[in-house]
Amino acid sequence: MAIWTEWDKLTDVIVGDCHSPGSFDHLLPPGKTTDNFNLILEETKEDLLALTNKLKDYGCHIRRPETIDPVRTTLPSFDIRFPNSPMVPRDQYIVINETIYQTYTSLTDRYFDGHSFYKCFNDLGYNWIAQPSPQLISLDPTTKWWNGGKDIYHNKLKDKVLWHTATMYKTGDKLITNTQGPGTQKGLEWCKKNITEVEIVANDSTVMNGWGHIDHGFFFVNDETIICDHKAWIPSYLQDKKIIEIGQYLKDHMTMLEDYKKDLNATGGMHSEQWLDTYLDKWRGYDQEISFDTNVLVLDHDCILFSRDIPELFQYLKQHNIDCDYVPIRHGTYWEAGIHCLTLDVGRAGLRREIFQINS
Repeated sequence: MAIWTEWDKLTDVIVGDCHSPGSFDHLLPPGKTTDNFNLILEETKEDLLALTNKLKDYGCHIRRPETIDPVRTTLPSFDIRFPNSPMVPRDQYIVINETIYQTYTSLTDRYFDGHSFYKCFNDLGYNWIAQPSPQLISLDPTTKWWNGGKDIYHNKLKDKVLWHTATMYKTGDKLITNTQGPGTQKGLEWCKKNITEVEIVANDSTVMNGWGHIDHGFFFVNDETIICDHKAWIPSYLQDKKIIEIGQYLKDHMTMLEDYKKDLNATGGMHSEQWLDTYLDKWRGYDQEISFDTNVLVLDHDCILFSRDIPELFQYLKQHNIDCDYVPIRHGTYWEAGIHCLTLDVGRAGLRREIFQINS
């Protein structure tokens, strides 16, 4: 049950989970309520269950993490204020062949994620290699990897071994990665030293410039076909593949996303009461319009699962013999996660092979 690519037939997958409504009530001061947050939790659990059922319909074996009761924790160099739900395994885990690689990020609230995924990984029986547990620091809650992240990883935490596995993309005998992060150079060096089954190659896209999560830039649907917003997202050594640009179907995406980020930063960050009020009042319903539409899960060659229905795009891809399906993820933007983020493929049917060559 090995895994070498992101597009061979999916057979085994972890689907993230979130805490149940009411789980965080005890962490709030007296008189404060989490009604708005509980609504988001309730609807997110419904959507993740729908995603699970959809994947079962496609014949996938499903694994779910445990949602450990959230406890506010103080460690020597940082606090964990709101322990994250084990919702986005893609950021800190990647599975290649039959080995799980676990990394750490600057996000203190995800420090103990491994506890939630322990049973999933233990039941798989794969090798499990983890980065050393870092001493992190408490950060401004409005700071994200896409907003102030370079200062965190390249300056404040540069001596730590940290890396986002979402910067990496499996392509047979090679692993494409953004070389600037999110992560530290020590984190990248750890990956190069420990991930030995494949050759790690740098993403030289002029748009990404070595930084960011690859799954919001492009994805393969088979060995010879790539889908992207624009060709500039694609590394130079993949430019001879068949490239399908879908930017014309996502033209309002970036404008709305920038407005969304401004509101998020102005209201104190993800868990602030003011942001929850603003989000549900202003952005609920529009959330689906700004979802990350290259953040998808490829179920098999030329078969894609999206997080919303985009009829014009699906019709266009059908002309290229690509089938599309979807499961609505109503709060994907709130959680900063598309379907690729919310899942971790741990088994696919394909073999290790060369997909492309790097000209020296």
